[in-house]
Amino acid sequence: MTIIAWSAAILIVALSFVDGDINAVVRASEAPLRAFMADWTDLVRIQWYIVPAGLLILIAGVADWDAPDSGARRVWSNLYAQAVFVFVAVGGALLTTNVFKIIFGRARPLLFDNFGHLHLQPFTLAYDFASFPSGHSTTAAAVTVILMTWMPRFRWLFLAAGLFMAASRVAADAHYPSDIVGGFTVGFLFTLTLARWLAQREIAFRMESGHLFPVPRFHRAG
Repeated sequence: MTIIAWSAAILIVALSFVDGDINAVVRASEAPLRAFMADWTDLVRIQWYIVPAGLLILIAGVADWDAPDSGARRVWSNLYAQAVFVFVAVGGALLTTNVFKIIFGRARPLLFDNFGHLHLQPFTLAYDFASFPSGHSTTAAAVTVILMTWMPRFRWLFLAAGLFMAASRVAADAHYPSDIVGGFTVGFLFTLTLARWLAQREIAFRMESGHLFPVPRFHRAG
């Protein structure tokens, strides 16, 4: 995880020198891929994930936990634990990103002609100065890690899909590439840290020797 954090920091610094040029190229592009990515960018809005998780928590909260069927209790217990994990992971990661947004106050691409791509206005709550890190990318990363822990066989596919959705924010001209890397890193590390913390306490997850990612407790060992 330390390697991931340092690699992301180096990449953010490197990209900050060419952010404006990259966005200018993307903005001028008429490629179908750019339009496709921009159309699907809202798929990583927080409400698509935190609302269902919240509803499942409420439903599990009124379920009959005293029912004699131990299998049913086990299912509800697993659903409840994972719903709480999703709620805290996505919500907590985005909250962390929003704190960074306020601290940095980076101008969004829509203000490029006025300030350029490196203008900072720290400690402001204005939307136009909330470019770094990207909130959508944070959510994309949190969901990516969640899926990577739930279905380990498809981890690389989920990672590719998550990066694609995060990059859609550049296609939508809403963020610079370094914003994407920053947001994705926050979401990825926050969610992975949370999952590992829970696994070390045998809550919702369990650790597997030699593996970075924990697995849900309902997965069979091995």
